Amino acid sequence: GGSTSDGTTVFSSSTQKVYFGEYISRPGLASYAIGRLDPATDTFTEWPFGGWDVISIAVDTSGDVWFGGSVCCYFPLISRLSTADNTVTTWQLPTAEGDWVRGIAPAPDGKVLFTIDLPGRVAELDPATGNVTLWPLDFNPIASSGSRAAYLHADDGLWFPGTDRIARFNRATNELKVWNLAGVATVGSIGVDTLGRPVIGGQVSSVAPLQGAARVDPATGVPTMWAHTSNAIRGTVVDANDAIWQNTSDLKIHRIEP
Repeated sequence: GGSTSDGTTVFSSSTQKVYFGEYISRPGLASYAIGRLDPATDTFTEWPFGGWDVISIAVDTSGDVWFGGSVCCYFPLISRLSTADNTVTTWQLPTAEGDWVRGIAPAPDGKVLFTIDLPGRVAELDPATGNVTLWPLDFNPIASSGSRAAYLHADDGLWFPGTDRIARFNRATNELKVWNLAGVATVGSIGVDTLGRPVIGGQVSSVAPLQGAARVDPATGVPTMWAHTSNAIRGTVVDANDAIWQNTSDLKIHRIEP
Protein backbone atom coordinates (compact mmCIF):
# COMPACT_ATOMS: atom_id res chain seq x y z
CA GLY A 1 0.00 0.00 0.00
CA GLY A 2 0.90 3.64 -0.01
CA SER A 3 1.61 4.04 -3.72
CA THR A 4 -0.50 4.37 -6.81
CA SER A 5 0.36 3.83 -10.46
CA ASP A 6 -0.52 6.71 -12.76
CA GLY A 7 -1.43 4.26 -15.53
CA THR A 8 1.84 4.59 -17.41
CA THR A 9 3.17 1.05 -17.56
CA VAL A 10 5.47 -0.92 -19.85
CA PHE A 11 6.57 -4.54 -19.94
CA SER A 12 10.19 -4.95 -21.07
CA SER A 13 10.74 -8.09 -23.11
CA SER A 14 14.54 -7.75 -22.66
CA THR A 15 14.44 -7.73 -18.84
CA GLN A 16 11.09 -9.56 -18.43
CA LYS A 17 10.04 -6.95 -15.88
CA VAL A 18 7.22 -4.42 -15.63
CA TYR A 19 8.04 -0.71 -15.22
CA PHE A 20 5.57 1.98 -14.25
CA GLY A 21 5.19 5.55 -13.03
CA GLU A 22 3.70 6.04 -9.59
CA TYR A 23 3.13 8.48 -6.76
CA ILE A 24 4.34 7.32 -3.35
CA SER A 25 2.50 8.55 -0.27
CA ARG A 26 3.84 6.97 2.91
CA PRO A 27 4.93 8.28 6.31
CA GLY A 28 8.19 10.12 5.69
CA LEU A 29 8.01 9.90 1.89
CA ALA A 30 5.86 11.70 -0.66
CA SER A 31 7.32 11.58 -4.16
CA TYR A 32 6.78 10.62 -7.75
CA ALA A 33 8.75 7.51 -8.62
CA ILE A 34 9.58 4.83 -11.14
CA GLY A 35 8.50 1.39 -10.00
CA ARG A 36 9.57 -2.04 -11.24
CA LEU A 37 7.89 -5.39 -10.70
CA ASP A 38 9.80 -8.63 -11.24
CA PRO A 39 7.04 -11.19 -11.99
CA ALA A 40 9.47 -14.08 -11.49
CA THR A 41 10.07 -13.20 -7.83
CA ASP A 42 7.03 -10.99 -7.14
CA THR A 43 9.32 -8.25 -5.85
CA PHE A 44 9.05 -4.47 -6.29
CA THR A 45 11.80 -1.89 -6.64
CA GLU A 46 11.11 1.86 -6.46
CA TRP A 47 13.19 4.89 -7.45
CA PRO A 48 11.72 8.16 -6.05
CA PHE A 49 12.91 11.13 -8.08
CA GLY A 50 10.93 14.23 -7.10
CA GLY A 51 7.91 16.19 -8.16
CA TRP A 52 6.50 15.65 -11.62
CA ASP A 53 4.07 13.25 -13.23
CA VAL A 54 5.26 10.42 -15.48
CA ILE A 55 3.25 10.38 -18.71
CA SER A 56 5.36 8.04 -20.88
CA ILE A 57 7.95 5.37 -20.15
CA ALA A 58 10.32 3.07 -22.07
CA VAL A 59 13.30 0.83 -21.32
CA ASP A 60 16.42 0.81 -23.49
CA THR A 61 18.64 -2.18 -24.30
CA SER A 62 20.96 -1.44 -21.35
CA GLY A 63 18.07 -1.56 -18.88
CA ASP A 64 17.95 2.20 -18.27
CA VAL A 65 14.45 3.67 -17.96
CA TRP A 66 13.47 6.73 -20.01
CA PHE A 67 10.37 8.65 -19.03
CA GLY A 68 8.65 11.85 -20.04
CA GLY A 69 6.02 14.15 -18.70
CA SER A 70 5.48 17.71 -17.57
CA VAL A 71 5.82 19.82 -14.44
CA CYS A 72 2.41 21.26 -13.49
CA CYS A 73 1.28 20.78 -17.11
CA TYR A 74 3.64 23.56 -18.27
CA PHE A 75 7.27 22.46 -18.58
CA PRO A 76 7.89 19.30 -20.65
CA LEU A 77 10.71 17.07 -19.46
CA ILE A 78 12.52 13.85 -20.36
CA SER A 79 14.49 11.90 -17.75
CA ARG A 80 16.71 8.83 -17.72
CA LEU A 81 16.96 6.54 -14.71
CA SER A 82 20.22 4.60 -14.63
CA THR A 83 19.34 1.38 -12.82
CA ALA A 84 23.07 0.63 -12.38
CA ASP A 85 23.74 3.56 -10.03
CA ASN A 86 20.19 4.81 -9.29
CA THR A 87 20.84 8.27 -10.73
CA VAL A 88 18.25 10.34 -12.61
CA THR A 89 19.28 12.79 -15.35
CA THR A 90 16.70 15.27 -16.65
CA TRP A 91 16.45 17.39 -19.80
CA GLN A 92 14.00 20.30 -19.91
CA LEU A 93 12.71 20.52 -23.47
CA PRO A 94 12.64 23.79 -25.44
CA THR A 95 9.08 23.22 -26.62
CA ALA A 96 5.90 25.17 -25.94
CA GLU A 97 4.38 25.47 -22.51
CA GLY A 98 1.53 23.02 -22.22
CA ASP A 99 3.28 20.30 -24.25
CA TRP A 100 3.23 16.78 -22.82
CA VAL A 101 5.73 14.06 -23.69
CA ARG A 102 3.21 11.39 -24.65
CA GLY A 103 5.23 8.56 -26.19
CA ILE A 104 8.96 7.89 -25.83
CA ALA A 105 11.33 5.54 -27.67
CA PRO A 106 15.12 5.30 -27.15
CA ALA A 107 16.99 4.76 -30.45
CA PRO A 108 20.07 2.56 -31.00
CA ASP A 109 22.11 5.66 -31.94
CA GLY A 110 21.67 7.05 -28.42
CA LYS A 111 19.02 9.61 -29.33
CA VAL A 112 15.49 9.54 -27.95
CA LEU A 113 12.39 9.93 -30.11
CA PHE A 114 9.17 11.11 -28.53
CA THR A 115 5.72 12.42 -29.38
CA ILE A 116 4.31 15.65 -27.97
CA ASP A 117 0.96 17.34 -28.33
CA LEU A 118 -0.58 20.79 -28.69
CA PRO A 119 -0.54 19.99 -31.58
CA GLY A 120 0.80 16.46 -32.13
CA ARG A 121 4.42 16.34 -33.21
CA VAL A 122 7.34 13.94 -33.34
CA ALA A 123 10.61 15.10 -31.82
CA GLU A 124 14.12 13.82 -31.17
CA LEU A 125 16.36 14.55 -28.19
CA ASP A 126 20.14 14.22 -28.42
CA PRO A 127 21.09 13.55 -24.77
CA ALA A 128 24.74 14.36 -25.47
CA THR A 129 24.00 17.95 -26.50
CA GLY A 130 20.46 18.59 -25.27
CA ASN A 131 19.45 19.57 -28.82
CA VAL A 132 15.86 18.83 -29.85
CA THR A 133 14.67 18.34 -33.44
CA LEU A 134 10.95 18.86 -34.08
CA TRP A 135 8.84 17.50 -36.95
CA PRO A 136 5.35 19.08 -37.11
CA LEU A 137 2.98 16.42 -38.49
CA ASP A 138 -0.43 16.49 -40.14
CA PHE A 139 -1.56 13.90 -37.60
CA ASN A 140 -2.40 14.41 -33.95
CA PRO A 141 -2.23 11.17 -31.97
CA ILE A 142 -3.21 12.98 -28.81
CA ALA A 143 -6.25 15.14 -29.48
CA SER A 144 -8.96 12.58 -28.85
CA SER A 145 -7.16 9.51 -27.55
CA GLY A 146 -4.59 10.69 -25.03
CA SER A 147 -2.08 8.27 -26.55
CA ARG A 148 0.87 7.38 -24.33
CA ALA A 149 2.78 5.14 -26.70
CA ALA A 150 5.56 5.14 -29.27
CA TYR A 151 7.68 2.30 -30.63
CA LEU A 152 10.89 2.60 -32.68
CA HIS A 153 11.36 -0.35 -35.03
CA ALA A 154 14.79 -1.60 -36.14
CA ASP A 155 14.24 -0.04 -39.59
CA ASP A 156 14.11 3.43 -37.94
CA GLY A 157 10.35 3.73 -38.27
CA LEU A 158 8.59 5.30 -35.28
CA TRP A 159 5.09 3.86 -34.78
CA PHE A 160 2.51 5.69 -32.66
CA PRO A 161 -1.27 5.42 -32.21
CA GLY A 162 -4.31 7.67 -32.49
CA THR A 163 -7.94 7.08 -31.64
CA ASP A 164 -8.76 4.45 -34.29
CA ARG A 165 -5.59 4.65 -36.36
CA ILE A 166 -1.85 4.23 -36.24
CA ALA A 167 0.98 6.10 -37.92
CA ARG A 168 4.58 5.44 -38.88
CA PHE A 169 7.18 8.20 -39.18
CA ASN A 170 10.61 7.78 -40.78
CA ARG A 171 13.00 10.41 -39.44
CA ALA A 172 15.49 9.84 -42.27
CA THR A 173 12.98 10.62 -45.04
CA ASN A 174 10.40 12.68 -43.07
CA GLU A 175 7.74 10.30 -44.45
CA LEU A 176 4.50 9.88 -42.48
CA LYS A 177 2.08 7.07 -43.27
CA VAL A 178 -1.29 6.58 -41.55
CA TRP A 179 -3.51 3.48 -41.29
CA ASN A 180 -7.18 3.81 -40.28
CA LEU A 181 -8.23 0.63 -38.46
CA ALA A 182 -11.68 -0.78 -39.22
CA GLY A 183 -13.38 -2.22 -36.15
CA VAL A 184 -10.91 -0.75 -33.64
CA ALA A 185 -12.40 1.88 -31.31
CA THR A 186 -9.32 3.06 -29.43
CA VAL A 187 -5.58 2.47 -29.62
CA GLY A 188 -3.46 3.13 -26.54
CA SER A 189 -0.26 1.12 -26.97
CA ILE A 190 1.80 -0.31 -29.81
CA GLY A 191 4.62 -2.73 -30.61
CA VAL A 192 6.01 -4.40 -33.73
CA ASP A 193 6.61 -8.10 -34.41
CA THR A 194 9.59 -9.73 -36.12
CA LEU A 195 7.98 -9.36 -39.55
CA GLY A 196 7.50 -5.61 -39.11
CA ARG A 197 3.76 -5.80 -38.42
CA PRO A 198 2.42 -3.35 -35.81
CA VAL A 199 0.57 -4.86 -32.86
CA ILE A 200 -1.69 -2.53 -30.91
CA GLY A 201 -3.49 -2.63 -27.59
CA GLY A 202 -6.85 -1.03 -26.90
CA GLN A 203 -10.55 -1.50 -27.48
CA VAL A 204 -10.64 -4.01 -30.32
CA SER A 205 -14.19 -5.33 -29.89
CA SER A 206 -17.69 -3.85 -29.64
CA VAL A 207 -18.86 -6.64 -27.31
CA ALA A 208 -17.37 -7.84 -24.03
CA PRO A 209 -14.54 -8.45 -23.49
CA LEU A 210 -13.75 -5.14 -25.17
CA GLN A 211 -9.99 -4.81 -24.68
CA GLY A 212 -7.17 -6.76 -26.25
CA ALA A 213 -4.64 -6.84 -29.07
CA ALA A 214 -4.77 -6.44 -32.82
CA ARG A 215 -2.03 -7.19 -35.34
CA VAL A 216 -2.17 -5.02 -38.45
CA ASP A 217 -1.12 -6.05 -41.95
CA PRO A 218 0.81 -2.97 -43.21
CA ALA A 219 0.02 -3.86 -46.84
CA THR A 220 -3.76 -3.89 -46.39
CA GLY A 221 -4.39 -2.16 -43.06
CA VAL A 222 -6.55 -5.11 -42.00
CA PRO A 223 -6.30 -5.95 -38.27
CA THR A 224 -6.44 -9.43 -36.75
CA MET A 225 -7.93 -9.07 -33.27
CA TRP A 226 -7.76 -10.88 -29.95
CA ALA A 227 -10.14 -9.46 -27.31
CA HIS A 228 -9.41 -10.98 -23.90
CA THR A 229 -10.17 -8.56 -21.05
CA SER A 230 -12.55 -5.86 -19.86
CA ASN A 231 -9.72 -3.96 -18.14
CA ALA A 232 -7.77 -1.17 -19.84
CA ILE A 233 -4.62 -2.17 -21.69
CA ARG A 234 -1.63 -0.22 -20.31
CA GLY A 235 1.17 -1.59 -22.49
CA THR A 236 1.77 -3.89 -25.45
CA VAL A 237 5.06 -5.48 -26.51
CA VAL A 238 5.99 -8.34 -28.83
CA ASP A 239 8.85 -10.69 -27.94
CA ALA A 240 11.37 -12.43 -30.19
CA ASN A 241 8.96 -15.34 -30.69
CA ASP A 242 6.12 -12.97 -31.73
CA ALA A 243 4.17 -13.66 -28.55
CA ILE A 244 2.18 -10.57 -27.52
CA TRP A 245 2.51 -9.36 -23.93
CA GLN A 246 0.01 -6.91 -22.45
CA ASN A 247 -0.36 -5.46 -18.98
CA THR A 248 -3.72 -4.21 -17.77
CA SER A 249 -5.18 -1.77 -15.26
CA ASP A 250 -5.95 -4.58 -12.81
CA LEU A 251 -2.17 -5.18 -12.49
CA LYS A 252 -2.13 -8.41 -14.50
CA ILE A 253 0.12 -9.49 -17.37
CA HIS A 254 -1.38 -11.34 -20.34
CA ARG A 255 0.42 -13.31 -23.05
CA ILE A 256 -1.13 -14.04 -26.46
CA GLU A 257 0.47 -16.56 -28.79
CA PRO A 258 -1.04 -15.91 -32.26
